[in-house]
Amino acid sequence: MTITAIEQQTSSDNHQPLIYPNPASGSVTISSLNQGIGTVRITNVEGKVIIQIDHTELSKSTTIDLSRESKGIYTIQILAGDQVNTSKLVLNE
Repeated sequence: MTITAIEQQTSSDNHQPLIYPNPASGSVTISSLNQGIGTVRITNVEGKVIIQIDHTELSKSTTIDLSRESKGIYTIQILAGDQVNTSKLVLNE
């Protein structure tokens, strides 16, 4: 089964970070054009946090290695300033 469209829920579409590639097969890059990225939290379908990255200084871009994770659908929560963005990520092998 292949999913090609991913629904994104954001608090503000004007500050929506870019998550690519999606679907991903090894690593994923998160870029923010407007605000820096503070915290990135990735959870599996059970709600367990599998990766959390806390930037001490706001970063405009970060790349995360997901090669050790199982294929499936994950939730990415990105905290940037006062914005919280939540997106779905499909991880293929």
